[in-house]
Amino acid sequence: MPGRVGRNRADAGFTDPTAVSLLSLTRPERSVPADALAVHGLSDEFLADKPLFGPDADEFLAFVGDAPLVPHNARFDTAFLNAELKRSQTDHRD
Repeated sequence: MPGRVGRNRADAGFTDPTAVSLLSLTRPERSVPADALAVHGLSDEFLADKPLFGPDADEFLAFVGDAPLVPHNARFDTAFLNAELKRSQTDHRD
C-alpha cells in the first residue's frame, strides 16, 4: 500500500494552526490493490515517481520524535508503519 503520512500537533482536540506538519507519499514495492485504489485513488502510475519509504525512515522517525501517534485507521496504519520500518531495517518503537 502507498503510505500517506501526516503529523499535526493537537491539544484538547484542536489542531494547532502554527504546528509544523509533514505529508509524504511513498511508492509501494508492489501494485496497489483495486480495493485500496477505490478508497484512496492513488494509482501505480501516480506513485511511480514517489520515493520508497525506507530511505526516508530516519527523517520520519526524527519528525515524529516521542510524540504519540494517533492514526486514522489504527490497525492498518500501525501494521503498515511497522512493516515499512522493519523492511528499512530501522530501529523503531511499537
